[in-house]
Amino acid sequence: MPIPWKSIWPALTVLALFAALSAGWYWSVGKARSAFKDQQELRAEKPALTCLDETWSGYPFRIQLDCSGPVLHLSRGRTKVTPKQLTASVRAPFLRTIVVELEGPIIVDNDKLAAPIEIVQPDARVDIVMESATSLRAEAVLSRIVVQQAGLEHARLHTARLRSRFERGEQHKINLTIDLTGVAIRTDAQDDLYLDAVAGTMAADNVPRKSTRNVNEWMKAAAELATQFNVEEFVATYGDTQLAAKGEIKIKASGYLEGSLKTRVNRLDALLTRLQAQEVLTASKARAAQTLLGLFDRGNGVAADLRMKNGELFWGPLKLGRHPVLF
Repeated sequence: MPIPWKSIWPALTVLALFAALSAGWYWSVGKARSAFKDQQELRAEKPALTCLDETWSGYPFRIQLDCSGPVLHLSRGRTKVTPKQLTASVRAPFLRTIVVELEGPIIVDNDKLAAPIEIVQPDARVDIVMESATSLRAEAVLSRIVVQQAGLEHARLHTARLRSRFERGEQHKINLTIDLTGVAIRTDAQDDLYLDAVAGTMAADNVPRKSTRNVNEWMKAAAELATQFNVEEFVATYGDTQLAAKGEIKIKASGYLEGSLKTRVNRLDALLTRLQAQEVLTASKARAAQTLLGLFDRGNGVAADLRMKNGELFWGPLKLGRHPVLF
């Protein structure tokens, strides 16, 4: 009896596609596992992820890594970021997008901290898009965040959304956008400095190319390159008071900031009252600021430059004080 090829051809086609799909998936997982192993061996030079136990899954349209006991090694391995659990996945056809999900708490530790920092949040998601061989874009979303150290709470946020874009080349470029809501920062007086929302966008065209051991070393490298940080937009809101700023800042070889930000604030009286209550300004400085900065009020808020030079801070004609050396 002749074989009815026309009737079994669809089944053979399905089997061939299934075999090709399976072979492609196992080949891709093999490449991913090899690349994952290679990056671990370079953690003393580049950012890397290690796991106590790793599980690969997601057949047939997804590649997923479930990492138990994860540790992110940053700053040439000097800084360790340890979430409770980490999952990373890519899904066809969006193979250039890596979705990373973190379960808190997240512990941050390095040799410069007196005690590890604990970031408590129910969950976090980071989307990483490899736009090209030289361009990377990432977005992180976190909610109900508490930052504490040695049992003391330092900050609390309702939501945080961070977006960044990094371009490698002769001069590395970076763009960063932040959107925060419900920001509470604990002051030295154990009081909360509260902001309803903070939003800002910053760009820099000549950032350090080499990996550094810590933030201080990175800022020193930025000073050597004369990296200019362009604050394209910054807006902080507290009740009826809104502070807006934009301008340019550099880190000098002395370790001090230098630059100028054009600022505008409405409801100056409410802001000064709040700063005085938080012991950021003394009563005499608050009165002086009200008198001097009031001269810059044109009916739509007080416009004055925030200037930084040799560690000294000036807001319009008012000297605010000095900032500590950065490195």
